[in-house]
Amino acid sequence: MSTIDFAAFLNRLSRLSEARPSDPSAMQWPASIDPDGWYFTPELISLYGTPLWEQLDERQRKRLSVCEALNFFSMNVHGEKYLVSEIARQLYNSDDTELSRYLLHFVAEETRHMMYFSGFCVRYAGRVYADRALPLGDNGSGDAESDRFLLFARINVFEELVDHYNRTMASDVRLEPVVREINRIHHVEELRHLAFGRRFLGECIGRYVSNWDERRREQLREQADSVPAVRLEAVLQPGCVCGRRYCRALRAVAYRPCITSRRQPPRYREHRAPELLAQAGFAGGCMTTITSITDARARVRHCLAAVKPGIDLDALGDETPLLASRVITSFDLLELILHLEQTRGTPISRDELAAGSFRDVATIARVFFRGGDDS
Repeated sequence: MSTIDFAAFLNRLSRLSEARPSDPSAMQWPASIDPDGWYFTPELISLYGTPLWEQLDERQRKRLSVCEALNFFSMNVHGEKYLVSEIARQLYNSDDTELSRYLLHFVAEETRHMMYFSGFCVRYAGRVYADRALPLGDNGSGDAESDRFLLFARINVFEELVDHYNRTMASDVRLEPVVREINRIHHVEELRHLAFGRRFLGECIGRYVSNWDERRREQLREQADSVPAVRLEAVLQPGCVCGRRYCRALRAVAYRPCITSRRQPPRYREHRAPELLAQAGFAGGCMTTITSITDARARVRHCLAAVKPGIDLDALGDETPLLASRVITSFDLLELILHLEQTRGTPISRDELAAGSFRDVATIARVFFRGGDDS
C-alpha cells in the first residue's frame, strides 16, 4: 500500500468516525438486572465444556453469566485504558498528520467504550473489578520500529479476540437487551479499529520491516508469535471472579478448585484456547469456507444489514443494483468492506476492488466469497 493510498484510507476512517459517533449518554440503562437472565453467551463462558459446567443447573449457569459479563466488561475497561495511554504516545510523533488525526478518533472512541463497560459494572455491581491479570503492556526493546509494530500487533490481536465475543453476543437473542446493545455498539466502532490495525501493520512491514536484515526480522517473528495466546489469557482470566457478590454461593461449586489451586479451569489450555483462537480468526488466516452460492449471498446480506440496519432484506433481490438504487451509498462502501473482511476472515486486496465489484448481492458474493456452487 502506498503512502497516498494509506492517507486516503485514514481519511475515510476519520470521516466515518466523525459521521457516526456513539453517544454513551443516550444509552437506556434498566433500573436493575435480572440475575436469572442470560448476560453472556453460554458457549463463551469459561467453564463451558468442562465437567464443572455439567454440574450446574440452569439457574446457576445464568448467575454465572452475570459474573462473566462483569468480568468481561471490567477487563475491557482496563484494556481500553492501556490502549488510550499507549496510542496517545503515538500522536504527532511524525509528520503523518492524517495518522494522528485518526488516532485522535481512535482514542475518543475507546474512551466512550469505557463509559459503556464501566456503566454496566458500576450500576449493577457497584464497581469495576480490579485488573489482576491483563498482561497487555511491554517495556519495549529499545528498537523504536519494532516496538511500534508490536504495540499495534498487541492492540489489534486483543481487539480481534474481544470482537469475536462482541459479534457473538450482539446477535445472541438469548441475552438481555442491555448487554446485546453494549456489545453491538462496541463491535460497530471496533470494525474501524480492526481495519486500521491490519492496514497499519501492513504499512509498517512495507516501510520498515522489509528493509531489515534476517536476524532482526526473526527476532520480531519470535516476539509476534506469542501475541495471540497471551492476549487470549487476558480475555478469559477466570480468577477475577473471586469476590463477586452475585457468585458467592456458586463460587464454592464452580470456581473454588480454580482459585485455590491458582490454575485455569479444566481444559482451558488444551480446549478453550485453540477453539477460541480459531473462531476469532487466528488459525492461519485462511478464507472462511463457503459451501455454496446461497451461503455466500446470505453472508453478503448479513453484511449489508450490519451497514444498513433498516434494510428490507426480503425485498432485496440478488441482482438489485445496490448503488444505482440507493440501497447503499458510496459513503457506506468502506464500512461494508470492513464487514466483508471480518466475515470472510481475510483482508480485501486492491485487485478485488475493481469497477462493478459492488453492483449487487450476487456480484459481491462472487468477487469476495469464492465459494462453491449449488449445482
